[in-house]
Amino acid sequence: MLAKVLGLFATGTVAYPYSRVLQETLYYVEDLLSALLLFSVAFSIVAVVIVILFLADEGLHRLLACAGPYLVRRPLRLPEI
Repeated sequence: MLAKVLGLFATGTVAYPYSRVLQETLYYVEDLLSALLLFSVAFSIVAVVIVILFLADEGLHRLLACAGPYLVRRPLRLPEI
């Protein structure tokens, strides 16, 4: 019986050979699980992008901190009035 239900979930059909209340409940649970999966994937992608941006920012700060003493600084010339 479990294999039959899992087979129906795998095919994506909602033609359960059970009562109407159980059909609606299983359809609702199927929708909730698919929404959970989609939001989990979306959240993971956003989290990875944020971590990549954070690491790039930290690396840039460390690079500028190490290279700071070796940079050539030119004095700022203001226009004469």
